[in-house]
Amino acid sequence: MARTPTFFADYAERRGFVTRVDAVGLVGEGLLRIGSAGEGLRAVEPGPCDVTAFRVAARDFQHCAPETLNPAAGRATVLHRRGQPEALGLVEAEAEAVGTVARLAPAVAYLAGHGQSVQVQRDLLRTVRGLDRRTIRTQPYWATGRTGL
Repeated sequence: MARTPTFFADYAERRGFVTRVDAVGLVGEGLLRIGSAGEGLRAVEPGPCDVTAFRVAARDFQHCAPETLNPAAGRATVLHRRGQPEALGLVEAEAEAVGTVARLAPAVAYLAGHGQSVQVQRDLLRTVRGLDRRTIRTQPYWATGRTGL
């Protein structure tokens, strides 16, 4: 989980926007798809390795990469590993969810989030899906035991 001084956290929150969770569904073993909507999403221009920060405490943010983002509809979905709130995103799938990851993975992959999980998922995409390492883009945003990256 990313930690920042309260002053900067307050500033980041003022510059952000509000969304509401309107759908939650089970995708695979321990993997939830969470849908949200909000007017602020209409102004977002999606790109590879986009990340969203959710403020969860005075100095703490959780980061996740959107699974889908539809600015025209003002909607987004993220994948969330149930039971571990600091672990959001496709890159956080447990070993028993390899089938789900393989089914969701495209021919080119963008992995963002927890550093060690990005490494594990990159290796799984290479071995299970047979993706060439040059087709996998990574962007770690936090690592266990470290504050910020």
